[in-house]
Amino acid sequence: MTWPIHPHPLPDELLSSWMIRVARGNGFKVHSFYAANFGRERQIWNRDIDHHAPAWLLDGLERHTGVQRERLEEMTLRTYESVVFEHFNDTGNTRFLLPLSIFHRTRRAFGQQFCPLCLTADKTPFLRRRWRLALSVVCARHGVLLQDRCGSCGSPLAPHRTDMNATRTFAMHGTIQQCGYCRRSVAGAVTSATQDAIEMQQRVDCALDLGFVTLPNQGEIYSHLYFDGLRQLMIGLTALGSFPGQRGAFERAGIGDRLQRLQAAMVLSNDWPNRFLELCLQSKGRYSVFAQDVDRLPYWIASVLRQNLMVCRARLNRDEAEAIAAVAERVTGKSNISVARQFSGRDVANVLARPCISEDVVDVLIASIDHSVSRSNGIRRALLLRDKVMFIAARRMHLSIPRLLALDERAYVASGDFSFSFWGRINTPEQVADMLRWYSNKIRPQLVRDVGVKSLFVACGGGALKLSAVGFRFTKVVREAGLSRDIPTWNHWIRLLSTS
Repeated sequence: MTWPIHPHPLPDELLSSWMIRVARGNGFKVHSFYAANFGRERQIWNRDIDHHAPAWLLDGLERHTGVQRERLEEMTLRTYESVVFEHFNDTGNTRFLLPLSIFHRTRRAFGQQFCPLCLTADKTPFLRRRWRLALSVVCARHGVLLQDRCGSCGSPLAPHRTDMNATRTFAMHGTIQQCGYCRRSVAGAVTSATQDAIEMQQRVDCALDLGFVTLPNQGEIYSHLYFDGLRQLMIGLTALGSFPGQRGAFERAGIGDRLQRLQAAMVLSNDWPNRFLELCLQSKGRYSVFAQDVDRLPYWIASVLRQNLMVCRARLNRDEAEAIAAVAERVTGKSNISVARQFSGRDVANVLARPCISEDVVDVLIASIDHSVSRSNGIRRALLLRDKVMFIAARRMHLSIPRLLALDERAYVASGDFSFSFWGRINTPEQVADMLRWYSNKIRPQLVRDVGVKSLFVACGGGALKLSAVGFRFTKVVREAGLSRDIPTWNHWIRLLSTS
């Protein structure tokens, strides 16, 4: 049964924020509404559902609201995988995500940030997904620091509790702006951010939107590797005493402390690596705090340490070798080990030499998608078929995600009654072209609403797909097929590391 009121999710809205709007839109208190529809034995608000949304909850929300499962998943924090962090933690805290530390429905940590000016300006106040990132400390739109607690009582933000103690059955006229404990406005005194802080946040936001960062003397690097590097710089700066009195994990630090750490790390990443090397030379032997466990450092930091500060030339690790191969492929258009070695001057063969993913593994992955297709219909079935075509085309054509998304539907227009079958493997260029023409003619029209969109592969709303969305969908399919060890990355899937 579809609920009478089911508002569309707003851009960058958190799942919990949307669920609160759904309950109150239907005229009920949040807890009463979901207990009546999912059963009181199923607990929802005693966990961080934005971080760990259970499958039964997403399935039920899709069934009752008509919002596609893919769009619901986009409202969770898991979609930051491969953009902010490389791997999502299914069972605990995840790097760069602010924890709520929920214990018996009580939030003991200040993990839900907000901008009071955004909530005031919103026609419909809602919580942004980006406000749950430890990397978000400033609202670049209004030029103010974010807040993470009630300005009246100092409690963590818990908007689902606003009507919990009300004696009425139906929802009060409460909004996201009310404190769940003292019922007053959560907004505290607004603190203006400096221009440097605003520019720093704009740079972080740009990296989140694009999925990569351009560093001096390094070129483009994936955003999650850039953020991992900033984290290592912050750890090193803390060890050097740059932040007196600040201890503990970055994700558990207050907004002011995180702002200070981020600004200091970003100053070092500007004009890379000159400022970083100056600091290391000034610190004399203490620069070793940046080199602890060097084999786990992102290549853009480890390479500078090895080339300029370390006595011996350390062996490449796999992440560094893959980064070299990726840069060589982007610059030269070729994706073999000899080109990567010529491009970088480093011997990456021993690190990258590994068998390509076997066709048997490919068959298992495709069969897993087919199983999901057989149990689906409508738009969800079309999205699964889109994913299947994307993954096959990327593997056979050796396409990185940006090159895959750059494909133009006008190159695969099919006229008349076009027929195609997935019977048998898709191996040859001709078979791939036939598959793409079939998709363009039969599947893509089910997803597109705007005829002006020329991308071959589109999102459920008809717009162009984002890099992060493709990475998230691929990781999810691989995980559901039980192939995470066999297909560790997209680069392995498309045979970017092939020795041929």
